[in-house]
Amino acid sequence: MFKRFFYMAVGALFLVSCASQYEAEKAVTRAEVSDSQQQQSKMASDFSGDLRSVYFETGKSELTARFKNRLDRNIDILKNNPQFNVYVKGHADRRGAESMNWELAMKRAKAVEDYLVQQGVSRDRVYTISKGEADPKVTAADESYFQINRRVDFEPFKSTSELAE
Repeated sequence: MFKRFFYMAVGALFLVSCASQYEAEKAVTRAEVSDSQQQQSKMASDFSGDLRSVYFETGKSELTARFKNRLDRNIDILKNNPQFNVYVKGHADRRGAESMNWELAMKRAKAVEDYLVQQGVSRDRVYTISKGEADPKVTAADESYFQINRRVDFEPFKSTSELAE
């Protein structure tokens, strides 16, 4: 009887040991994955801080010379970081009909996308999105604030698995 109890106890300790080792390995793996994701997220956020927005005149989607220069800088950054793709997000201020603002924001984003492609960035790396008037940087009702909302922003990401659904 004692022998049987002894073997059961040893077996239980072995199982607990294996289980705790397995749990420890899982915890280490989770931590490593989390660290990797945090590093990738930090890289993307550091990288996105380098990509500067471009702004537009009221009701227009044409790029001005001033912002083509800014885009040229963004293009250099994209060319030097081929591991990143980029969302190009068009925005409009809140004046005008919502459907018109959505369309205008898309035209702005497409104008930026076309410029990036003309300058050598692969179209496969650029994903164009219209936010319309839905995502303002500022909400005050003043021309200087409206100007801030007439923009195209850039958001880099690393893989196609991160695409919006």
